[in-house]
Amino acid sequence: MKRVLVLSLFVVSLTWSTLPAQAASTGVRVLKATASVDVAPPGARVVFQAFATNLGPGPLDLWVGFDYGTLRNIDPDTVRETCIGPIFAYGYGEWTPDDPVCEWDEFPERDIMIVKVVAQLAGSPHQVASITFCAYGGNCKTARIRITS
Repeated sequence: MKRVLVLSLFVVSLTWSTLPAQAASTGVRVLKATASVDVAPPGARVVFQAFATNLGPGPLDLWVGFDYGTLRNIDPDTVRETCIGPIFAYGYGEWTPDDPVCEWDEFPERDIMIVKVVAQLAGSPHQVASITFCAYGGNCKTARIRITS
């Protein structure tokens, strides 16, 4: 009886110790957010990109985008977003979303989706322009550009 109890406690502790690692390696994730330049003057047209993936298990709905409220020193009237993702048997394709979220149902495990935003910088020299991209579920990454004169 003592062996069964000790073995049961060991299995439970092993399960609990591996849950956080498993949770971090599953689901939808924004891997990184990038900007086309590190520095640019006000009024410059720049490109921001977010790279997201489905870590599984299996196909999942992949929703990645931004909230206009997260834009800093970016003119919201100039924002143009494009979704780039796999098209089965045809390689990658582009489409324009109907809102600031790129949505893909049954996104293949381990494939990459790119959310591309082209916009014009606002703000003044010595400020920072930024956009934050988030995956459905709360995983977010921010891309930044320092505004120069």
